[in-house]
Amino acid sequence: LTPKQHKAVEALLATGEVMAAAREAGVDRKTLQRWLRQPAFAQAVRDAEARALDDLSRLLVRMGRTAAATLAKAMG
Repeated sequence: LTPKQHKAVEALLATGEVMAAAREAGVDRKTLQRWLRQPAFAQAVRDAEARALDDLSRLLVRMGRTAAATLAKAMG
């Protein structure tokens, strides 16, 4: 991927919207839509989303443990 495409992948994750991501990445909306139809770019987006979900899952597990321990302490 080009540097602009990498920036667009990150912008898609951050904004969740094609128009906003295109603006943030400094490309036209139609360009970003065209990139989304390209297999390599689409795969990069899916890979980035999977990494983000893994990160979020780990964070939620940590927070859940902390919340459960806090609740147990408060109830004890």
